Amino acid sequence: MIKGLSRFEKLTIAGVLLVLALGVCIVAGLFAYGTLTAPKPARAGQPSTPTAPPAPTVTPEDDGWIETITSNSYVSSSGSCATVQGEARNTSDETLRYVTVIVSLYDEDDVFLASESNFIEFRSLAPGETSPWRVINCFPRAAALGYYRIGYRETGF
Repeated sequence: MIKGLSRFEKLTIAGVLLVLALGVCIVAGLFAYGTLTAPKPARAGQPSTPTAPPAPTVTPEDDGWIETITSNSYVSSSGSCATVQGEARNTSDETLRYVTVIVSLYDEDDVFLASESNFIEFRSLAPGETSPWRVINCFPRAAALGYYRIGYRETGF
């Protein structure tokens, strides 16, 4: 099969196979580090859509320059991922750039579970403007979520 091909054709086939192998490695790595998760079928008696946990409370941090207007959370039906989302307002007199929201999760006994961060949706936030944000954290004890704390950091770049 390869014997009758030109050197160019052999190199083309080798290049295509290399690209495919690289793609498989990248996808496998994303699954391994939790960036991609395969959908899990719902168990009998469990809904396949996210359900609300037993009302975690929020303890927003007062940073003096940005405030949390709204926030809510839910735990996936598998109990392995907690999603916290909300909206932040710039209360300072300056435009903020590249603001990161940090969400720390605790159980009902004040035991730290996990922490995760993400940029707010808008790259810059003028005084008085608001931006939505979402932080997803997957870890084995997500179903134990009792409350969360929200903080912010401006990187400014």
